[in-house]
Amino acid sequence: MDRDPVAGALVSLLRERGAAAAAHGRGRTLLDHLIGTAEIVRRWGQPPLLQHASLLHSVYGTDAYAPALLAEPDRETVRRLAGADAERLAYLFGATPRGPLLAGTLGWAGGQSTGAGAGGGAGRDRPTEAELDALVLLHMANLAEQSAAPDGAPGPWLATVRDYAERLPNSSAIDPPAFLDAVGELTADDEAVARRMYASALHAPAGSAERSGALALISARWPALPEPCAWLAHGARDRGDTAQARAWAALARDRLSELGTPWDKRLGFDEWARLIAALGRRDGGDGRGGGSTRAGAGDVGDPRALYDAVVAGQPVRGRPRAARTGRERFRRYVESFAATGGAATSTPICGLSRSTTRPSSRSPPISRRTSTRSAASSPRSIQPRSTPRANRFGAPGAGMWRSSTSGGGATTGSAAPVR
Repeated sequence: MDRDPVAGALVSLLRERGAAAAAHGRGRTLLDHLIGTAEIVRRWGQPPLLQHASLLHSVYGTDAYAPALLAEPDRETVRRLAGADAERLAYLFGATPRGPLLAGTLGWAGGQSTGAGAGGGAGRDRPTEAELDALVLLHMANLAEQSAAPDGAPGPWLATVRDYAERLPNSSAIDPPAFLDAVGELTADDEAVARRMYASALHAPAGSAERSGALALISARWPALPEPCAWLAHGARDRGDTAQARAWAALARDRLSELGTPWDKRLGFDEWARLIAALGRRDGGDGRGGGSTRAGAGDVGDPRALYDAVVAGQPVRGRPRAARTGRERFRRYVESFAATGGAATSTPICGLSRSTTRPSSRSPPISRRTSTRSAASSPRSIQPRSTPRANRFGAPGAGMWRSSTSGGGATTGSAAPVR
């Protein structure tokens, strides 16, 4: 926060107005959500203006989150702290109907008056195309930050965020996040399969072929996901294979950095980063002589327990499980996820060989689709850029602060509603 005085001032205002006491799902507060969303926007390489707007994105209330932290008379105060453009985007986030916006039906905006220009934006009541693109980006980050099962386990959001991003291929204002290239062909059904496989893998005995094989398949088929790679690094370290552990940890680190938020939110972003760094060290611990990754007889299937054992050096709390017939059980398990129909094939799931254990960190790019902006628009795939271009909201800026919020528990369930 010290690196961004504007963000620091905004957080102080939000605390003063009660954001740290307002509930926002999964035992968290509205302030937790706002800071987490702004952190994601920062990690996605967006400029300070959008970071500040995301920090304020629901303070005026939305169609899904009715409580308004701030009211119309507060807008001038927010403008003085955040700047007129960031405040306007925050106001537009609540005033702009998300259904037409995210469906790509932008024509409605021509006749839509939001009142966003009141008190300092005369002549700008109607959102511009660049502002609408920025709102889509804020909705992407908003969903990515909060979508999870009640206990923080993975929720469905990747396919939806990718669909939102399809509204931005010709944007002059927004550079889409880099991870979108790795989810180009992901469907909602694929995502549901990944979540089921991940939950089942973590319920399998630590060190079993069932667990390691399923995690390797997930990692190969869905190359945006960092957590399966982290668990594979742990498994390799437990077997004494330091080289494999470091390789999986490096892949997990890169994917987490690109995704910008955990997929498994039972740990926060910084907690996953610390865990992955510890798993990738030569000594396999916290760098201070403690935190061995060895699980012993305990059955580690919860991210919090793994973090406590590896980073904090606490003893593993797990219940040993009865031995299972690993190979036969794993064979049945993989076949249960095999695609049905079509000609027989030797690749049992999602086009992958059972021997696949070293996946690429990339998948094929998003296929070219016609933009929803206009039938005359030339189709273009959403591609990350190695050097972000300057856009209407300025060049990407320095980071703001670190979030320590994380989920807890170990029971999977349905995802919480997005607000």
